[in-house]
Amino acid sequence: MTKNDLRNLVLDLISSQKEDTFYDFKQEWHKNNANLIKDIICLANCNHNGNRYLIIGVNEEDYSIIDIKEDANRKTQANIIDLLRSSSFAGGNSPSILLETIEINNKHIDIIIIENKQEKPYYLTETYSNNKKYVYAGAIYTRNKDTNTPNNQTASTLDVENMWKERFGLTLSIRDKFKLYLQDYENWRNSIVFYEIEDNKYDKFYYEKFPEFQIHNLYEDSINRTYTGWLSCLKAFSKIYHPYKQHVKEGSFAYVWF
Repeated sequence: MTKNDLRNLVLDLISSQKEDTFYDFKQEWHKNNANLIKDIICLANCNHNGNRYLIIGVNEEDYSIIDIKEDANRKTQANIIDLLRSSSFAGGNSPSILLETIEINNKHIDIIIIENKQEKPYYLTETYSNNKKYVYAGAIYTRNKDTNTPNNQTASTLDVENMWKERFGLTLSIRDKFKLYLQDYENWRNSIVFYEIEDNKYDKFYYEKFPEFQIHNLYEDSINRTYTGWLSCLKAFSKIYHPYKQHVKEGSFAYVWF
């Protein structure tokens, strides 16, 4: 997304005169780091197919723009990343963020962009405290519509279940699962078994974690099919993946024909 695209998006969100699941307005930078961490976690865990936005410099009551250029609590992208990395996120898995600044009517607005990744749920294993504000260990926070999970509560059972399903790819179609697994090329294995169909020889690669996902390749005696060669092939294919290259058989097996 270009800076101009981001500016247009923020203008559209402001003009909606409301907050929603994937974006939150703040009229100033957080005075307390615990509140900032929790707001980021809530957005990172929300149920939305796309990036999320913490927009700083918009009044939450009348949606007027407030210049945050001289905000005493203003942070850099490095400040926020250091804050998240120094917090005790489960598995060292903290939300991935970008910080952008735009100008509207000569007023500065900061936008923390929380990238949508298949790593939910984000939560802490040790309670973070700052001036009597807390982000509690083990609490999974999220955001529904314009409301964050209260500090002393956790997301609903259904919301948490959906986060784990997304993390493990259980909500994906067969086609999307195959696309995801192709990125994990180091866990593909060569069966070293050849078979013939209509006088053509084929060899097979399978995904070790879910062996029902396979790549069947026309074998040519003149080509030396080494493991390194297979990895190179998978790396290249994962980068140029496109649905027209794939035929998915609905059922037990997904095949790719090169």
